[in-house]
Amino acid sequence: ELVEPLLESFERASGGAKACMALPEPTTLRTAGGIDLMRHQGQLVAAAEQGHRTFLLADEPGLGKTAQSLLAAEGANAFPLLVVVPNVVKANWAREAAQWVPRRTATVIHGNGDDIDGFADIVVINYEILDRHAAWLGQHGFRGMVLDEAHFIKNTSSQRSRHVLHIADKIRERSARPLLMALTGTPLINDVEDFRAIWQFLGWIDEKKPKAELMNALDATGLTPLDHSFFGAARQAVIDLGIVRRRKVDVAADIPARRIADLPVDLDGEAGRSIREAERELVARLLARYDRALAARAEARIPTKGEGVGADGIDHELVRRAASVEREENDEKTGENVFSMVRRIGQAKAGLAAD
Repeated sequence: ELVEPLLESFERASGGAKACMALPEPTTLRTAGGIDLMRHQGQLVAAAEQGHRTFLLADEPGLGKTAQSLLAAEGANAFPLLVVVPNVVKANWAREAAQWVPRRTATVIHGNGDDIDGFADIVVINYEILDRHAAWLGQHGFRGMVLDEAHFIKNTSSQRSRHVLHIADKIRERSARPLLMALTGTPLINDVEDFRAIWQFLGWIDEKKPKAELMNALDATGLTPLDHSFFGAARQAVIDLGIVRRRKVDVAADIPARRIADLPVDLDGEAGRSIREAERELVARLLARYDRALAARAEARIPTKGEGVGADGIDHELVRRAASVEREENDEKTGENVFSMVRRIGQAKAGLAAD
């Protein structure tokens, strides 16, 4: 079996060498949407434009893997495109799609997918609900598939991994040379066994042996695992299939000044439902308090016109007074106030922030 020696080659033969395939120079760094790419991003996009179709994109965090994936799909015309991601970045992928490939439509699958746009160019789904949709996703006719945080499928026996591999196999059956990309910002060498499911997803190996393209590359070396030089040659053969790993220090000249960006997240599950219900109750209390204040003012025949009343007819000063009471009082039924709600939101986001 050659898979084990291939995995072993990444432990024995690295010698500090870079794990990055040769990439072409981009013809342009300006996207169709008028956004400038960094050179290293343009190189991967150029590779997809020139026909490369499988990538293990392992750039360090912050080097723009999302943009590279979307633009690689554009360059390869790999639409419709399936994107499987952690829940915390699901909405962000849709926003990034609007930024980088504005001519393409994106839809995000939530829950049972009741509001999905079946004609969208890009379909985004999170790992946690993949089991509900694996059957139809495999038959949808995707021409490309991207796994974000691909190390989520490192356990080949998990249900999550089996669904991902099943969908990828179906895409290969229905589409000639689809674009398949596995994204991860974690170091390449944690446990080489983590490679196995990712390589299967990319179509480089099956459960037991290398597939044709990799096997041909290994045959071309004229070496076997008994030869001392085999491991270095085998490692390079795998890298040439599409491993792309750049560190920030390698592309420092291309990186713009530090940017700070907000990342909106969706709060799902019981915590999310509870918080949304508490928000609705808070709004209802504030409206009721404002209405009572207006009614009391009318009963006392106090004029409602004044500096606090805006053009919309709302007395904004009265709104502020009604809201200020909320800082001091708790809801009689739940004991909830605005501070406890903010605390609950923070607790719900903690797990997402860790992801």
